[in-house]
Amino acid sequence: MQVLDAGEHNGWPYIAMELLQARTCGRGSNRDGPLPVGEAITISSQILAGLDAVHASGVVHRDVKPENIYLTKAADGSTLVKILDFGVSKLMAIDSSAGNLTESGTIVGSPAFMAPEQAIGSSGVDAAHDLYSVGALLYTMLAGRSPFVAPNIPAVLLAIVEGRFEPLGNCAGLRRR
Repeated sequence: MQVLDAGEHNGWPYIAMELLQARTCGRGSNRDGPLPVGEAITISSQILAGLDAVHASGVVHRDVKPENIYLTKAADGSTLVKILDFGVSKLMAIDSSAGNLTESGTIVGSPAFMAPEQAIGSSGVDAAHDLYSVGALLYTMLAGRSPFVAPNIPAVLLAIVEGRFEPLGNCAGLRRR
């Protein structure tokens, strides 16, 4: 998302950002069932490129999920991905004197897209956790459902930690547009 302006007005800080005319990846991937393979790859490639830039600056998103991925149109009409909501992001290398905003053992993020280490509250969250989430998101785009299906959040977290995901099924059945 593009920041257009930032500053202070009458003692209040502000950030002005672009207005997105878009849909979330969640609405797009679940509205009509699975996405075509090519579209899912295009979206995933852009997410990975964006996260590469984020990780290069020392930040881990920690909440990559369909609702935080916006799909808009570029000037040429192609799909343009915007990664949103860095509200629970974390610096990978924090100066120990600066303190930590989240405690060790705290679970941060959206359960269905968490890496196993994140699901158990590990303090060592790094770029690999975001990549795991992109894999879960890609699965969701291709299957039209989450890889971890369980009746409640603790059961979802347990399924993630134990690696019990719902099989994707017959790959030949995926739409290939």
